[in-house]
Amino acid sequence: MEADARKINLTETDAKRLAAALRSYPRFRTSRVPFVKLQKANFRMAVLTNSASEDARGQLAHTKLSGYFEQVLSASEVHRFKPSRQTYDLAAKSLGVLPHQILMVAAHPWDVMGAAATGCRRLSFRDPEKLCFPVPSDQRT
Repeated sequence: MEADARKINLTETDAKRLAAALRSYPRFRTSRVPFVKLQKANFRMAVLTNSASEDARGQLAHTKLSGYFEQVLSASEVHRFKPSRQTYDLAAKSLGVLPHQILMVAAHPWDVMGAAATGCRRLSFRDPEKLCFPVPSDQRT
């Protein structure tokens, strides 16, 4: 989907190599800690990704983080990339909640901006002043 959107001719071999590289990408050493804490506090967690569901599940399995997430949702299900409203609406519908009941935790500015535009609460775990696309002060939580 990404290659098509960017009008890149991706061969089957290229696609397989890219998928294998993404699935084997190492996790950060401390990435498990917040998930353990959130799970113990009975937070529901899901993944909303622009990647294909299969690739995201493979990466989560490789990093041993799968067990923390009840669902893996892909933008491909609505044929729109984040920050499109349809992707966040997919998450809300799939989880059986309203958008304002979702807290989007993200490092990418498009995730934060899309979540804000849809009415989701959001948390950027990078300094908003240092983002490539700074988050406007009225959009920060």
